[in-house]
Amino acid sequence: MGLTLQIRVAEPYWPRFGILLNRAPVPWCLAFTMPAGDLAAPAPHAPTMSMTVYYILHVLSGFLLTALTFAAFAAPTPETRKRTLALTGILSLVMLVGGFGLMARLQYEWAPWVFIKIGCWLVLSGMAGMAYRKPGKGGVLSFVAAVLVAVAVSTVYLADKPLKELKASDAAVPASAGE
Repeated sequence: MGLTLQIRVAEPYWPRFGILLNRAPVPWCLAFTMPAGDLAAPAPHAPTMSMTVYYILHVLSGFLLTALTFAAFAAPTPETRKRTLALTGILSLVMLVGGFGLMARLQYEWAPWVFIKIGCWLVLSGMAGMAYRKPGKGGVLSFVAAVLVAVAVSTVYLADKPLKELKASDAAVPASAGE
């Protein structure tokens, strides 16, 4: 026995949108039937996005979020406010999804650098709104945004190497090929 979900439709206009209507047992209802069994078990062929897609989403949305934030600092006019805030909100969400997708695909733990990046993301996401609230503070906000981006990007490359290894690798002199 399967599980059936029925949704009542108020008006008979649904066929225009390509949805097939079933008249039994309730007039004007949509009926979906699921097979009996474990409903919580994922399908064995469930599609997943590759790590490359998450990486492109994360980096591209981060780049565009930063660009729109600096554009808001440069010209915080009321005409561009709604569009800029909407785009930065969407890009911020895409950046978050891409970052967590990368974490899941690479099976990263909740290390301290993850919290640093989340903090940088959170502040950078609100910076475009601050540009419109305080238009005279564009220079200070630009500097803070640049520092946040630098910290967020550097944590990616410094996350896997402890500080001792970085100092040791900087002090090491490569041997010449002739010796």
